[in-house]
Amino acid sequence: KAEAKGILARNVEFSQLVVDYQRKLRESSESLNAAEEFSRKLSMEVGILLK
Repeated sequence: KAEAKGILARNVEFSQLVVDYQRKLRESSESLNAAEEFSRKLSMEVGILLK
């Protein structure tokens, strides 16, 4: 029974790690999207300036 509790506790910790990892991935992909968008706008502005 104690062993089952230990396994359960480890599963909970592991689930938490996975959730944290997914959150970090989502945040980094959002910031990547923002950077790409900014880069695209900057390219357009530079293109307009150079005409």
